[in-house]
Amino acid sequence: MNRKLIFIMIFSLGLIMLAACEPKQQSTESLATLRPVSLSTTVIIFTPTHTLMPTPTWTATPSFTPTIVLTPISTLPTLQREGDWIVTTDEEVRDVEIVLNGNLSIEPGGSLTLINVRLLFKQPPDRKISLKVKKGGDLIISRSTIAPSQNDTRFIFSIQDAHFELKQSFLEGMDGGLQIDQTDGVVIEGNSINHEANGIRLMNSNNALITDNTITAIGADNLSEAIRLINSNNNLITHNHLIKQYVAVSVESSSNNYIAYNDLTLTNNTGGIAITYGSGNNTVAYNDISAYKGYNHV
Repeated sequence: MNRKLIFIMIFSLGLIMLAACEPKQQSTESLATLRPVSLSTTVIIFTPTHTLMPTPTWTATPSFTPTIVLTPISTLPTLQREGDWIVTTDEEVRDVEIVLNGNLSIEPGGSLTLINVRLLFKQPPDRKISLKVKKGGDLIISRSTIAPSQNDTRFIFSIQDAHFELKQSFLEGMDGGLQIDQTDGVVIEGNSINHEANGIRLMNSNNALITDNTITAIGADNLSEAIRLINSNNNLITHNHLIKQYVAVSVESSSNNYIAYNDLTLTNNTGGIAITYGSGNNTVAYNDISAYKGYNHV
């Protein structure tokens, strides 16, 4: 082999080795794959579709003393009515004083509403007088006075299987008290009632509301009962002022009644609330009982 050929081969081999030793340049694409990937964060904001209400709070209602605002006699026109007043249709009477020389009778299907009325009964010499609501009748009394026209006059007040409401009114002069029989859903609220033997007698009647009344026995050392329940259930008797009573509340053969938050003032060393004769499941609570002669009993 000649020297020229050997030299060419050695020179070519050197070039090949030199090329193999040079560093290779990385492409932009390969570098990109080594960089950290930036991740985007999605924030979801939830808006409620309803508004949360604050927790309710209750404030105890203090015992209510009824305030009865009656129009003075001098400002009411006076109507003298002779003979019996018989109601057979719907009647509403407002802002008048009526002196009635006779009975008042609400017949079946009849309805009488008295608003700011002073109804005074004048007793005929030959008979007793009465205010009667018969079966199917309707009597609503509001901001009114029902009383005799004379101190020695008495009248019978009876409700029989009818609708009856007495609110913010004054009542006195009843013979035997306010007698309610077979009448459910009675409302007696915010009244002043003066009575002798009996105030309110609730017989065979359920779901009555008797509240915020001042019921006072008049006459010395009488055998009075402010409220008497006989065979009457589910009645609510609360926040009443029962004054000078022999027995404030009497419950006989009656159940599931609620008697609470009443102020009872007794006379003659007698009982405050008497529950007898087959009564059951009655609630008696938070009543304030005092006695003129230092004795009380529940």
